[in-house]
Amino acid sequence: MTDEISNKQDDIQQTPLLPIDGFPEAIQNFILRMAEIYRTPRDYWAGAVIMATALGIGDKIELSTKYTNNPILWGMFVGDVSNGKTEPMDLCLRFFKKSDALTIPKYWAELAEYESLIKLNRKELQEQGIDERPAKPQCFQYILIDSSPEALAEAHMGNERGIIIYRDELRGWIDDFGRYGKSGEQSNMLSMWSQKGVTYNRVSSGIRNIKKPCILVTGGIHRELLNTLATDNRAENGFLARMVAFFPDNTEKQPYNNAIPDEDLLRSWDDYLKYLTEIKEPIHLTLPEASAKLYETWFNENVERINAESAPYLKGVFGKLDIILLRVALVIRGMNYSCEGISSPGILTREMDAAIQITEYFRATALKVYHQIFGPNTFGTLEKNDIAVWLAKNTKMTKQEIANVVLKSSRSQLDRLIGKEEKKPTVFKGISAKANRTD
Repeated sequence: MTDEISNKQDDIQQTPLLPIDGFPEAIQNFILRMAEIYRTPRDYWAGAVIMATALGIGDKIELSTKYTNNPILWGMFVGDVSNGKTEPMDLCLRFFKKSDALTIPKYWAELAEYESLIKLNRKELQEQGIDERPAKPQCFQYILIDSSPEALAEAHMGNERGIIIYRDELRGWIDDFGRYGKSGEQSNMLSMWSQKGVTYNRVSSGIRNIKKPCILVTGGIHRELLNTLATDNRAENGFLARMVAFFPDNTEKQPYNNAIPDEDLLRSWDDYLKYLTEIKEPIHLTLPEASAKLYETWFNENVERINAESAPYLKGVFGKLDIILLRVALVIRGMNYSCEGISSPGILTREMDAAIQITEYFRATALKVYHQIFGPNTFGTLEKNDIAVWLAKNTKMTKQEIANVVLKSSRSQLDRLIGKEEKKPTVFKGISAKANRTD
């Protein structure tokens, strides 16, 4: 993995707060109140709201331009250890967790009944008033944590409107690629982000087909480990470019606050998401002339930035923002639909403007991610030698990858470091056993 450092003057500036003024007032109040109660970065709460809203919409609100888009987003929450990355997503997804808690036991009961019925012959089935052999039940669930590619496909077949892969530590999701054999999982995920269908043919499980993918991904990542996401060509093949980062500047842990969320506020949040999930027929939106003009102006300015950019990685990142912007506009429409009953057939200019502001935030955080991965101070106060040894012992990165990415040296140097490390107690300046715990 190589890339040259950008020679533009975008180099690390203060990142603005994720703009929420384009959200409905009720959503703004929810974000601000939760950030105050939990004393965790506002951007994490705004990001969690965006991701949960996108899941609530699924494939039921779509935008048709030259292409059709649904609000498929891959969002990573970047920060330090134990700084509150997990709480916002856990709380904002609680409606979907409660739904899964009801549907999964129901599925197991239906599966047990199905397995008992398929053992019966036709006469025995008819005696029970069953004329045809039963179909195998499918489980409707929203959240996946750990699954094989085939299980992912089956889950999506059970819930075609949209699912989310949610991992406390996104590095774990990446590490799982290839765990079930050389299934092309990473390439398939790239295709599904672009809403291209994927079919899995397996001798053991038969055919699993995702015709119209709507798979979101979210989770946390420690800033010191961002560089590990870029291995296996993920910086070059557009994988990382598809991820948006919720990456505030100040992520220091704050003093304790004994306030607790108001139950009415939490109930209102659940009702907000429930209203979105009750959309049955797809809502097809277009870009009216005024919104299309806003998008065209931004698009052309973005093209100029892409063409002027010298770093291939950033060219790729900026090149995906035009799609991400349209998907963010759909999220904002979902907010307005649920909170304000807005159902116009086109994206409003204020919705497009809000989406542009948020997309520019993603550009700013992408630059921070870029400098964390490729910059001269990639590892901050951490010693590269310590990180290299830690990665060798705790991740699936190969020694050659670690040597190339972290040490900028040969694999033999890493072998020497590991040999020395085994002769003394492990002491890290930033990464320790605590790095694996959840926030």
